[in-house]
Parts: sequence; structure tokens; C-alpha cells
Amino acid sequence: MAWSPMCLYTWHAFWFFCHSLIACHSLPTNIACTFESTDWCGWYYPGGTWGNAPMYWYRRWGSTPSSGTGPSGAKEGSYYLYVEASGSANNPYKSFWLYSATFSAKSNWLFSFGYHMYGSTMGELSLEGRDGTTYTTLWRVSGSQGWAWLDAHVIVPSSVNKFRFVAKTGYSWSSDIAIDGLVVRSIDRENFMVLSGPCASTGGCVTSPNHPHNYGNSESCEILAPEEPLYFTQFATEEGKDALTFGGQAYSGSAGPPQGATTSLMILWNCDVANTFSGWQICTAYELTLVFCKPNFT
Repeated sequence: MAWSPMCLYTWHAFWFFCHSLIACHSLPTNIACTFESTDWCGWYYPGGTWGNAPMYWYRRWGSTPSSGTGPSGAKEGSYYLYVEASGSANNPYKSFWLYSATFSAKSNWLFSFGYHMYGSTMGELSLEGRDGTTYTTLWRVSGSQGWAWLDAHVIVPSSVNKFRFVAKTGYSWSSDIAIDGLVVRSIDRENFMVLSGPCASTGGCVTSPNHPHNYGNSESCEILAPEEPLYFTQFATEEGKDALTFGGQAYSGSAGPPQGATTSLMILWNCDVANTFSGWQICTAYELTLVFCKPNFT
């Protein structure tokens, strides 16, 4: 009897359904928040003080009090949280902690959030995760990031059971830091997830923008990859300029990552302002089986 990909497809669909059902019930959804509610979805600051002034996070709508720093409004809804950098108690280089409730997860998962860091004397923002009793840095950015809200995506190990944001102001008042739109998602272990940018995913494959035609200028993407061997069916970018970062290494030109390689889940694409090429396509082995093998029921 000849092997049929249809059997593989049926088993694959059944496995994915069961895995998705389990993953949905194991996510720490209690920490997702847009801060529209006054309870902050359980997030809290410790109430510590510096001198006589509490090191507060504030829930706010509209712009922050100081011009030239802070957002003009929320990323989602009407409210967001921020730290105020004005005043001798709040700068220079003062740290503000914001803690989540305790949570649990049965597998690695994805935590996304919006952040706003605009100001000429901007400090830094980090997300730390607690594994047992020790906090380690999962994500960090420093310096002014422009006037717009930006998105961060962090892969969280299942061993982490609590978060804290640490906002550190800069050397002066122009360093208000804000967060909003906290989202909890399961990691799709079978398909690519385009988290940001114009790259395109069909599930088992992902391509550079406009592929097989040339990609555009000044484009970037963040892609969450399946936890399985991946294969490049095409790869053509500007050498040394337009790079795909895969497994922590940047690839460009005609030499992509090795076939069958696995990655640490996050794939990054960045290109400059000139000389575009046809780009790349990445697929899972299963997707290639469906493309190149036809069912045989004999």
C-alpha cells in the first residue's frame, strides 16, 4: 500500500486541535490588561518610597503633564500606565517597579505589550520574569524610541511565574515611560506567526514582503517560528544590507540558514532603503510534503 499524505494531514489536524485546546487552558490570562479597569488587572507597585515621595505608577488618560515626553493618549482604549519623571524624587535615574499577580503556564507562551518612551533624556524599560525566587531580564530597551507607541513580543518560559516591569527614568524630567495593551497568547507550534511587519504567512510557510517579487525599502518583520526543522525554498537579498536574523545569526545575499535548521522561535527581517531583491520563503517539512507530494489512494 502506498503512503498517503492524507493520513498525515488527518493526524496533524487532530494533534493540533488537542494541543490548542490544552494550550488555551494553560495560559496566564489573568495578567492581560488594557488598564480600562481601576483594579489594573492585578498589576501593582510595591509602595516603596524614595525620600518622602512614593515611587508610583499612575493610571492616566490623555497626555502626561510634561510637554516633550510621554504619550498623547492610550495605545488601546482610554487609559494607560506610566511613570512621571518630573521632580527631584523622580529623576535622575530613579527606578519604578510594577508587579503582576502570580501565574502559571504549562508550556512556553507569548507576552506582547505596547510601550511608549519619548523624551530627550529617556532612561530604560525592562521586563523581568521570576523563576522561583530569582528575577531575570527577559526584555529591555533604553533611550528615546520616538513619539509613537511601539510593540514588544517576549517568549516566556513555562518556569516563569511572575513578572515585574522596571522603568528607570533618565537624568532629567523628559523621560516619562508608559505601557498599555498587555496581551497573552499561546505559541503556535505548527505554523508561523507574523507578529509585526508586512511579511506574509500561509501557516506552514512564511515569505518576505511581496515574494516572489521584490520586497520594498525600509521594511522590517518579527516572526514567531514553529518549533521544528525549517527549510528555505528561496533566498535572495542584498548582501550585507538586507538581513534575516535566524537563530541569533544574520543571513544575507544568496546564502540563507542551513536546511533543516531550528531556531530560538523568533525570526527578524530588516532591509535598508536601496537595492531590493526577490527575498525568501521558509517552510516546515510538513508543508513541503503537502506541496510536493500528491495523495495516492492505491
